[in-house]
Amino acid sequence: MTPVRRELAVARTKHGNGWEVQSIANCWGDTMDDRETLGAIRLFNRTGSMFAGITCSIH
Repeated sequence: MTPVRRELAVARTKHGNGWEVQSIANCWGDTMDDRETLGAIRLFNRTGSMFAGITCSIH
C-alpha cells in the first residue's frame, strides 16, 4: 500500500468518506502529485479539515 493510500484509509476510518476526503482523493494524480496529496491528507488527518493550512486575505 502506498503512503497516500495508507493516509486515505486512515482519513476514511477517522472521519468517514466525506466531501473533503473525496476531494483530496479525486485530485490525486490529476491536479496534485503524490507529495501534494500526501501533504493535504496528512493535514486533514491531523486537523479534520483540508483548509486548516490556508490563509486568505480579502481586499
